[in-house]
Amino acid sequence: KDETKIKEIVQQKKALNKEIKSNPNSEVRVEREYALYKNESKYLKQLSAKKIAKFSSSDLVTLFKNIQKEIVFKVNYVGNNKAVKQELDKYFIQKPILDKYKNIKEYKNKSPRYAKSNTIYFMNDKKATQTNIYFDIDLGNIPLEEHYKMYAFNEYFGKGMSALVFQEIREFRSLAYSAYGVARAGENLTKDGKFMGYIGCQNDKTIEALKTMLWLLDSMPQKPERIDYIKGAINKSAITAKPGFRNLIDQVQRWQEQGYTEDPNYKFRKEFKKLTFDDILDFYNKYLKGKPVTISMVGDKKRVNFKELTTFGKVVELKMKKIYVN
Repeated sequence: KDETKIKEIVQQKKALNKEIKSNPNSEVRVEREYALYKNESKYLKQLSAKKIAKFSSSDLVTLFKNIQKEIVFKVNYVGNNKAVKQELDKYFIQKPILDKYKNIKEYKNKSPRYAKSNTIYFMNDKKATQTNIYFDIDLGNIPLEEHYKMYAFNEYFGKGMSALVFQEIREFRSLAYSAYGVARAGENLTKDGKFMGYIGCQNDKTIEALKTMLWLLDSMPQKPERIDYIKGAINKSAITAKPGFRNLIDQVQRWQEQGYTEDPNYKFRKEFKKLTFDDILDFYNKYLKGKPVTISMVGDKKRVNFKELTTFGKVVELKMKKIYVN
């Protein structure tokens, strides 16, 4: 037990508070968390520096012991060090003993609460030299047999420098420093898929950049002549996607939670060979087109055309003190 550790944690928390409030990139992540989870935001549920300071080291040790009794969690260890395994055996309950905890409810991750119509959450930062914008869309359930279409869509729409988002927003119009947008399947069979996009642009280019991203989402341009490049790119990714040995356990568990019984890249490579541009259109029309967008934005309000901003959807202004616990 070391009481100086509590003081260190408090100082770390205060330093984190200062960094977040002075960095628009951090501010927009806090705002996005609130936009998606409201009062369930992790930044509202965290302890303040003042409350942490009231803990003793004994309190934290007791808390850890209680957590071990009440929550079942997994520890993955990669290596052949017997001493490490012996230490893990001391502190973590092994599988044969788990029966006594069979009535403990499984921890369920919170679910995002997407906007039912286009909604812009805006936070003013007069020191911001650029506007940071996140785009979030609920894609609904994406079956395993549709995942190969999702990877092809990402390559075409917004994954890299050859994708529509980068080319239309940065390369052709010079509207942003950074721009991307990708679809992701749910973490497990009960979770819905999601789209996440991002733009980092100058404050005075915010409206045009926002307009272009929403145009791409609502009326995706069709360029079927790119299909051979797309097939080559995603096939190469599937070939080189083998995780390193340190990440192998985690990756296999993620695949299992999504419903896979083997490395999905083997199947993807077969699907990619017969991929057509219609598969990309099918994914877009089925899961993305016409869906409402939850938009999180941090920028200098005086340098953003706020009146025009309201034409894209409902605007909700936020303040950091309302969505972040110090």
